[in-house]
Amino acid sequence: MESFKEILENFDKTLRTYNPNNYSILQPPLPNQEIDRLLDELRLNHPDIKELFKWKNGAATSNGLSKKDDIFGFGILFPLESILDWTRHYPRDNPRHITIIGDWNGDALLFNNEEGEDYGKIHLFSVSLLSIDDPYSYYDSPYSMLETTIRAYETGIFEYIDEEARLKRDKKRFRLLAKSLNPGSSYWLEA
Repeated sequence: MESFKEILENFDKTLRTYNPNNYSILQPPLPNQEIDRLLDELRLNHPDIKELFKWKNGAATSNGLSKKDDIFGFGILFPLESILDWTRHYPRDNPRHITIIGDWNGDALLFNNEEGEDYGKIHLFSVSLLSIDDPYSYYDSPYSMLETTIRAYETGIFEYIDEEARLKRDKKRFRLLAKSLNPGSSYWLEA
């Protein structure tokens, strides 16, 4: 099994190859001291999340998001400063679920920062799928999120269509892939 840094390098290469438009909107990382300060303020000390933000500082959201801003099938990585700002101004019922990825429609992937059985899992928050009160675990870890996304691009499950400026997804094949790579996540139990 690759280390998280190695899979992150593979993810970088995958995005540059299969989704260069949205790769180009990702911002360079903040200085390490600033990353540490922001993560400390979030009380988020998971090493993989730290590495993720040492790779890129998400996409600029000052002009809002559009349908074309999609890397993960549920949007793009948010900048660390925005994540902290949102947790200050829009606390949820469970403040330990920290929004890290989201789309223009308000759906999001949340990092579970609460000690316990689901610590480190990525949960789905989706109004359209009615998973807002008790978000389902969607990925077993940040590692499996990247691994699943890489495989989705490499196998054509995710395909960025330049002419339409959107990420096309084969939902049936993605469900099978995600279920096989995330056996500990509740969302895929019914798949």
